[in-house]
Amino acid sequence: SVIQTNYAPTAEELVRSKVLLSNSQLQLSQLESEVARVQSVLDDSSHRREIVKKYNESHRALMSPIRRLPTEMLSEIFLRCLPVHYPVGDVSQAPLLLTFISREWRQTAIGTPSLWRSLH
Repeated sequence: SVIQTNYAPTAEELVRSKVLLSNSQLQLSQLESEVARVQSVLDDSSHRREIVKKYNESHRALMSPIRRLPTEMLSEIFLRCLPVHYPVGDVSQAPLLLTFISREWRQTAIGTPSLWRSLH
């Protein structure tokens, strides 16, 4: 190819090259427009997908079996998850941790006196 040489094109070759370059520039411009359009569609679809995913997650959580556990059973589960030794005020462990999960768990934990008997 003469592109990587010091070849000096003739006037006729220059005219042809300008036409080819012009066509190539037009094609590049069209492709850039197409990429921008497709990117916009992709961005919009990604945004809508996230909305639907959040909707699905929140509604799936509503159907979680843990929501239907009787309070007595939830209290028993709480008692069985107590560590052997837990310092007062350690929010990273039961029983205090349980009070941060949900309103129902907080009420159940607070309403289960045996959870609080062995605080050290």
